[in-house]
Amino acid sequence: MFGTFKAKRNKTLKSKIKVNGEVLEHYMDLEDIMSKYSQYNAEFVKADTRLNELKGKDPSSVKDYYKRLDEAQKEYGRSILYLYHIVFGEDNTDKLLTFYKNSAKEMLLMTVPYLTGTIARKTSKFLKRSRKLARKK
Repeated sequence: MFGTFKAKRNKTLKSKIKVNGEVLEHYMDLEDIMSKYSQYNAEFVKADTRLNELKGKDPSSVKDYYKRLDEAQKEYGRSILYLYHIVFGEDNTDKLLTFYKNSAKEMLLMTVPYLTGTIARKTSKFLKRSRKLARKK
């Protein structure tokens, strides 16, 4: 006699974060996250590179230094917000920003442990499982 096989899919990740007593939920398709994360990573690296190119330079030695710095900081901020949109959804990201009074820096400091501890760990497990299944085929 054969055992019963229970078919299931483990491709969805739910993020939950509590803000002012309200639980914000967002469901993410893990395959979609991987492709969006690749795009985020490319944008983030580009923004980070532009910002680092200006760090430590004498403002008088770089043409339009402050304009370029402002643009690089905005690009960096947009790339970070894009990551939050992936993980929490746009509406929930807006609610988080409102809660932190539009202080993206404070929001980052307070939520990065959740992002790196929970979301990154779960997506990493998904990738490992996916690679293992792909090798079996």
